[in-house]
Amino acid sequence: MKVKYEETTEYKLWQYIQNASSDVILREDFIWLDSDRQVTRALNALIKKGTIAKLGYGIYVRLSYSELTGKNYLPNGFVAVAREALTRLGIRWDISEAEKSYNSGESQQIPANPATKLLDRFRRTISYRGMELRFE
Repeated sequence: MKVKYEETTEYKLWQYIQNASSDVILREDFIWLDSDRQVTRALNALIKKGTIAKLGYGIYVRLSYSELTGKNYLPNGFVAVAREALTRLGIRWDISEAEKSYNSGESQQIPANPATKLLDRFRRTISYRGMELRFE
């Protein structure tokens, strides 16, 4: 008996990720797909191939490919993707005071690594390649 690649959990998961409207994918989005063990194996295979990255517990992001460098990267930058993950998790957040003052024109200092003000309780970490989302 020969199994076709289209019938595997990895392929079904990849198709779901490609058709998803958001770049951030939560593990609970594809509970229906297969058993937990099979989904974990498929996710690990996609991470190993470099098509997705893990940001935190149950949080994954679809990576884009750069023709210029030949490497995968986060589509909108780390802070934007991390804040999108917070939104997808249902955590209310707001931009920091430093960002507010820069956006309103009160300050000319650009916040290089802006913090995010959390309005709900959140104890996980969101990180990617040594960058970690800072909370206020």
